[in-house]
Amino acid sequence: MTQAETATAEVTLVAPETWDGEVAELRAAGLREANRLRRRGRKFLPVILAPDAMRGGGRPAQFGAASLALDWKIAAKLQIVGLVRSLLTKMYMIESLDPSLAPVLGAALEGKGLFEHNIGEFFLLYGRFEQMYGVAKGAEVRAKMVEILKGDTGYFKTYQERGKDRSGPLPYVVRNVLSHIGNSPTTVTREELRQAVDLLKGWTSENAHRA
Repeated sequence: MTQAETATAEVTLVAPETWDGEVAELRAAGLREANRLRRRGRKFLPVILAPDAMRGGGRPAQFGAASLALDWKIAAKLQIVGLVRSLLTKMYMIESLDPSLAPVLGAALEGKGLFEHNIGEFFLLYGRFEQMYGVAKGAEVRAKMVEILKGDTGYFKTYQERGKDRSGPLPYVVRNVLSHIGNSPTTVTREELRQAVDLLKGWTSENAHRA
């Protein structure tokens, strides 16, 4: 017999007129801040998402970034940036700061969907793969991925390149397709992108590289 734990959360239901009033105040504050930034010559506001503090000589951490539009949401988003930095600090302290967390939150602040974020995360991991395994040219990257897969073609994808049908490891093919959109009839699905990201995460983990 297995045991299960449950959790509860209290959520306050706010009267519509009260809620709308608070949103109106937030909108007004945001417009004031946006106008102030525009008067200072800003067209958008870049922010860095990083822990407020880190241990000297300690573990590195993946930072994130976002370009905030100067609209009525800017005041709230700046408050969120402060909360995110506190969050990243606590996650870093308890050694639970996932490298993708800051970039994901940055994408959310910019209003991007998960698919768009995953593309950025994919190229970040792809570059990390090239660095860790000392490969740079396409043929070298493909050969190293084939070597790691040890003959398992379950993670291969067929694609077209220069009018010819080819096949290769999923991350390698995804990179070629995304980098040359419009030059190939091959497309990448959300699921294929997710699988490619998961493969690269495994291949670039510390344990995988030691092996």
